[in-house]
Amino acid sequence: MTQQLIDFYRFVGNQDCDRKAVATVKIEKGQVIKNINFVFSPQNFLTVQAGFDKHILDELLAAMNHSCSPTTFVNLAKKQIIAERDIAPGEEITFFYPSTEWSMVRPFQCKCGSPNCIGKVSGAEDLPISLLKKYEINSHIKQSILESIYKKDDHIL
Repeated sequence: MTQQLIDFYRFVGNQDCDRKAVATVKIEKGQVIKNINFVFSPQNFLTVQAGFDKHILDELLAAMNHSCSPTTFVNLAKKQIIAERDIAPGEEITFFYPSTEWSMVRPFQCKCGSPNCIGKVSGAEDLPISLLKKYEINSHIKQSILESIYKKDDHIL
């Protein structure tokens, strides 16, 4: 028996300027919103970093905006977008960009309005480890953090 897929989201706005994804139904914490099909692409502002030198292009991910208080976690090991908390119908579906991005093509000043706002969003490379520990992050970002520590502390090498 095949499980019926639910459309958890819809796109709002124009693709070139204000596109975003919003929930169409109540989504519960821990629920898988989408299984990601990895389509590799050269890095650009619409791709998501899926490994040290790998980027993927996905229609939902390309429409998801950054938030410092994200509604989802993009779990690249499981190839899933998972709700971090309950999401109400009409609420924007977001993720914390440094959870996937080490260095971004187009850094920007965050305007999420969250009390947790980090200000400039340019990738995990530019954030203190103490801040990154507050978020769930993907393994390639964790590995890049370790590598950057070793580079800074050259007496270890």
